[in-house]
Amino acid sequence: MALLFLASVCIGNFKFGQSYQKPVDDISLYAGQEISLQGLIVDDPQIDGNLIKFTILVKGIENSDAKTSGKILVKTRKYPNYNYGNPISLNGLLKKPYDSDEFSYSNYLSRFGIYSTMDYPNISIIEPFSGNWFLASLYKLKNSCLSIINKILPEPTAAFLAGLLFGVRQNMPDDLLNNFKITGLTHIIALSGFNITIIAGALMSWLRFVPARARFVFTVLAIISFVLLTGASPSVTRAAIMGILILLAGSLGKISDITISLLLAAVVMLWVNPKILAFDIGFQLSFLSTLGIVYLHPLLSPRLPNFFTALKEYLSPTLSALIFVTPIIVYNFSSISLIAPISNILVLPLIPASMGLGFLATVVGFINLSLGSWLGWIAWIPLKIIISITNCLAKLPLASLDININSPHWVIIYYLIIGSITIYLYVHKKPNLPSRA
Repeated sequence: MALLFLASVCIGNFKFGQSYQKPVDDISLYAGQEISLQGLIVDDPQIDGNLIKFTILVKGIENSDAKTSGKILVKTRKYPNYNYGNPISLNGLLKKPYDSDEFSYSNYLSRFGIYSTMDYPNISIIEPFSGNWFLASLYKLKNSCLSIINKILPEPTAAFLAGLLFGVRQNMPDDLLNNFKITGLTHIIALSGFNITIIAGALMSWLRFVPARARFVFTVLAIISFVLLTGASPSVTRAAIMGILILLAGSLGKISDITISLLLAAVVMLWVNPKILAFDIGFQLSFLSTLGIVYLHPLLSPRLPNFFTALKEYLSPTLSALIFVTPIIVYNFSSISLIAPISNILVLPLIPASMGLGFLATVVGFINLSLGSWLGWIAWIPLKIIISITNCLAKLPLASLDININSPHWVIIYYLIIGSITIYLYVHKKPNLPSRA
């Protein structure tokens, strides 16, 4: 075990160091210059009010034989419409990402292999489409769903449902996003294992008449499609890998182990992109919250007072996750939600109904917009209740507390203490570990 651990550290350090090396011909070499180039839009453009952001893969600099590669994050006006797969020509000032004392935007973008940006360039579309038809179909489906949601629901419930189903936050009001942060409910609009569980469970149930192998393949393809559809965020990617491993174990007649699944998901993601370990807070929060639920929840649940019995299903996992993620939240956002346990207990039971009714209304809206609108008003009820609870709790005094932690040493000490206590209790108390999924 010691040799394996040492080898893992060495390989991990080598991979992480490698990820810092930019290609020698990366377009960022021209930062600070006004250039004309050609590229291909390689992601689903994100609309935020009257602005739009998208990533282009550089194909070459116009009127130059120099070999050039890399990606650029482009910000421009919403119109005319730009879509995934559009080959474009653009001219503008190439810049390096802006860094501040509070946030390193360059590190954030480097996770995606982006080392330069361009704001409001002159853009012309060369031809309609030159991308992957499968991805284009997924993005078109997502945008069609968002359009239906906006037609069958009023704001801000439409933006909230878009966040629940697809993790889209661009059209959500800033005050509502801030209230989610204050009440510790931001995670409900961040796609996670909950969404993957619903998809996998529904498909495996609906396809009972299909042979087991075909059902497994179809469900896995559906999970992968959902991950690509929603932008492959760390939390949903982690959940997808774990879900596929659990489904694979079941199809092979094996017993799945949630610890092995979690570790293997981390290894696969870090091998593909080591930078997410250091620069992606979503990755850190996703794995730490899962660790808390898997290991701390069995220890915490029996110790809650008896009058909490009816609420243990929500209170214990919530507290377990919060205990594990609080240092990362405080270190990165300089605040902590004191009302998060209460808000999660009140809101989480309403999430399945909101997602289920909202998804049903959206699907029906494709077939018949009038009937979809009628179902949308039914879905509006739990969505509106959640928003109202959030807004009310956010107004309470001391709902959140500002805390500044400038040194990571306190975070390390915290996890050493929590980890030691957890290991000690498992060694001496031997609680039932939910290792079988």
